[in-house]
Amino acid sequence: MEKKQLSSIITFGVIAVIAVTVFFLRKTDYSQMTFECDKIALGILLEHEVNTQAPLGTTHQRVSGFRKEAQSIKKEFLLPQKQSLAEIKSSFITSIAFAPVQLGKIQKNLTKKEHILTLDFFYKDLKLYRLILRQKIVLADIALVIDDWGYSNKALRESLDLGIPLTYAVLPHLPFSTKIAQRANEGGHEVILHLPLEPHNAEKHPLEKNTIFTSMSEEVIKNIIKDDIKSIPYLKGINNHMGSKATESEYVLNILFEQIKNNELYFLDSYTSNDSISPQVALQKKIAFIRRDIFIDNVSSKDHIKGQLMRAKNIAAEKGSAVVIGHAKELTIDILKEVIPELEKEGVRFVYLSDLLNNTRPSILKKGENDSTGD
Repeated sequence: MEKKQLSSIITFGVIAVIAVTVFFLRKTDYSQMTFECDKIALGILLEHEVNTQAPLGTTHQRVSGFRKEAQSIKKEFLLPQKQSLAEIKSSFITSIAFAPVQLGKIQKNLTKKEHILTLDFFYKDLKLYRLILRQKIVLADIALVIDDWGYSNKALRESLDLGIPLTYAVLPHLPFSTKIAQRANEGGHEVILHLPLEPHNAEKHPLEKNTIFTSMSEEVIKNIIKDDIKSIPYLKGINNHMGSKATESEYVLNILFEQIKNNELYFLDSYTSNDSISPQVALQKKIAFIRRDIFIDNVSSKDHIKGQLMRAKNIAAEKGSAVVIGHAKELTIDILKEVIPELEKEGVRFVYLSDLLNNTRPSILKKGENDSTGD
């Protein structure tokens, strides 16, 4: 065989070996499967009302194995307190069973401040996606009540968009009272009657129509209460609007609490008087009762409202829970939107008033701690 022929054969052989080697060593890119994992994960989180637009962190890196490679993604999310980690875990297990990817061993960790759930997604032994879910341990519950709804629906949509349980205290017989009660109920929130009661120095206050006075007859008081209850749908309870004088009156409270008992409602004392006797009368009448701990917007300034919310957090941390009252003001709702995520990160869970009633605890401010502004 001539040298030239031998050289050609060797050259072709080398080329063939290189081609075979390249073929067998060539890596298939499975990054598309990574994006499928991301789509599945975000879809499940959205079903559980997790804000997928605000991950705690996102990282990307290349991973590789024998004849395969991909873009790998790691994402972390903070779960709202109301979501169940067990239900979310179950949703992932169910969904992945019908997907081409596999779910690795689910890791659960518990620290003093949070629960951590880690899920790894694999395709052909290649880890494509890691999802870390963090949920702060509940350190305190806050029931947030927003008073004075009814005159307008300003801030209503914004309040419904806060994404936490709210209790709407609605004044009776106002232009937007029924609509607000309906919208709040549709949003899954609690509705209570914000019942106008006589304050001290009534002549110095602008009073609502049919405010209940201690000088009224039992029949008149009873008819006003019945009419007010009938005017607002979906009621769970009643709290007092003003009422510093009326909540000191055993006569008025006996009539009011009898109607509350007949309608299977609860009473929230907005606590506009240090001398309120509503706890004693409620105990005698055997009605569900709870009392306000703090007003957050008796001064309309951003710094004051934020400061009161921090006080509310501290009260709740000390007692285990707190009842907080704000008002239907755009400034209040705007600040709540800003502060709520911060409070949730610190272990505050927002609940309905009825949730606290099912887990009753003392809600009594000491003499002199009443922080209302007259009424």
